[in-house]
Amino acid sequence: SASVPRLRIGAGRPQKILVGERRIWLAWHGGDEPFEVWARQPGEAGVRATGDGSTVMLPAMTLRPGPLTISVRDGASRAVDMVVEVVATMSTPPDFSQAAPTELARTYLQAGWVALQGDGAFLLEAAIRLSAIADRYPAAEALRLGLAFGERPRP
Repeated sequence: SASVPRLRIGAGRPQKILVGERRIWLAWHGGDEPFEVWARQPGEAGVRATGDGSTVMLPAMTLRPGPLTISVRDGASRAVDMVVEVVATMSTPPDFSQAAPTELARTYLQAGWVALQGDGAFLLEAAIRLSAIADRYPAAEALRLGLAFGERPRP
């Protein structure tokens, strides 16, 4: 590919994710293999992952409020950065226990609800939550990939 890697989650809308011990899932479009992905906050070493595909699950890291820079660099040394705002809180998702009979379904509904918050500011947060069940719940994988490539759910 002759293109620079592109991060399309949020379609240009600044993203927010929650504090705490987190594993960030990310997908991109374009670029040449192999890829190297970094996530770091100011004053921290950050975490790194490499791979040949266009998705990655970064190692766990402890996030604190403030900016988080995520960088994707391809095999031709082309890079894209995204700065995410790490926030301490967000609205609490509703209790979906009546609507969803299983924990997988509840996690899926909660992630969908998160995706609708803040006018698209929490799409990466929703994708991270979907990552916990994407290998066991096909609808979660489909929604996660849709979010990663710029789709925005509508209520």
